[in-house]
Parts: sequence; C-alpha cells; structure tokens
Amino acid sequence: MEVAVMTAGENFISRVKQGFSEQEKKEIVMTVLRGENSLDSICETFDIEPCTFFQWSKEFLEAENRKLTAAFIHRALNEQESELKSRVELVKKRLSRL
Repeated sequence: MEVAVMTAGENFISRVKQGFSEQEKKEIVMTVLRGENSLDSICETFDIEPCTFFQWSKEFLEAENRKLTAAFIHRALNEQESELKSRVELVKKRLSRL
C-alpha cells in the first residue's frame, strides 16, 4: 500500500485550501464576476485550482438562485394574500347588505 508523503509546505497549502469560509469563497467569486481580477490572478493569489473556483462559483450562483426563487415565491404569496383579503372584505360587505 502506497502512502502519499507531503512536505511541510504542501501540508500547509492543503490546510489553507480547506480553510476558506463560505464568505471568503463568495468574496473571491464576486471579485472575478465583477471583473476586478482575472481568474488566473485569483487562482494564483489564493493558491486554488480553476476547477475549485468554478465549483465555488457554481455553489454561490445556485445559492443565489435559490434565494431569488424563494423571494419571488414569497412576494407572489404576499400578493395573493392581499388579493384574497380584499375579496374577503368585499364578500363581507355584500353579505352585510343582505
């Protein structure tokens, strides 16, 4: 059985790569999406592979999409609720006339 031996530097880099918080990942992704830095520059600066960046960006964009979808649904439900309340008030007024 072979065991991969890592140097102290590789071990440090490995720990650093695993140490990014969700907020840090988001900020790194946003930096590239806003065009403030190139993908190559970001990957070199943070010692990450492009595939890692693309995974982070995919996760970030999917999370943002879920937030937007939830906000859209919430807004639609609020609009429906307001409309139904208006209809209930109209029905109450009509019933009170009987």
